[in-house]
Order: sequence, then structure tokens, then C-alpha cells
Amino acid sequence: MARKGKPRKMALVFHDGAWDRVYYGLSVAVAALASGHEVHALFTFGALKRLVTGHSDDLGPETTEAVSDLVRRGPVRGKMPLIAELLADAYRLGLKTYACPAAMAFYGIKREVLLDGVDSIMGLTGFLEIAGGADLSFYI
Repeated sequence: MARKGKPRKMALVFHDGAWDRVYYGLSVAVAALASGHEVHALFTFGALKRLVTGHSDDLGPETTEAVSDLVRRGPVRGKMPLIAELLADAYRLGLKTYACPAAMAFYGIKREVLLDGVDSIMGLTGFLEIAGGADLSFYI
């Protein structure tokens, strides 16, 4: 829905890097984008690693073994897209993504290893400026 001639705005902060949490948040983002929302997402700490080229679907210790097992079986059967595919869809639909510089420093992640779709490196102050006018906000 539009508000005063503008699309609704959504702000998401992805903090947890667990596969299922990032997957769910991106599913919400894609649904909102497909419905005409403007969507901005800040990836910080564990979630930031999902924006490193070639690592969007890694199954590390932050993802439970039960979820890891489902992920290993699910995409093979064609029942669900991978995070990398959700990100590609979201970028195609206009998702704006930002990488947290504090998390980048914490993990030693350089800009050149981030996915091409990452719009910029942005800290909390900058993201709060964007998120301040959001109609919907999520912390994942």
C-alpha cells in the first residue's frame, strides 16, 4: 500500500546469522518488495557473513543441526530456494542492503568480498536515518 503517494517503507536489521533466520527475513523482504514496498536491510555481525560472496548458504554452528539437515535436503528436492536465490530475487526487486562497518572489522571482512548487490557500508547512525521513517521494522 502507498502512503501519501509513496510506497510503504520497511527496515530490517539482520543480526543473527542462522540460516533459517536470514531465510525468513529475506522471505519477508521479497514479499514486501513484490507488494511494492521500499525495503532497506542492514546486515550486522553473524548475518553479515551471508553477504560474503560464495557464503550465503553456509551451514555453520549458528544454524541448528535440525535446520541444517532440512536445508541440505530441501533445496535438492526443489521445494525451497537457497538464500543466494532469495537475495538475487530481492536485489532484482529493489532491495537496498547495507553492511555494518563494525561487523566487517570484527570479522575482518573487506568490501571487495561482499556481494555486488550490497549498496554501501553503513553504520547504525546512517541506517537509523533511513529506518526512521519506516512503516514496518524488523530485528532478526
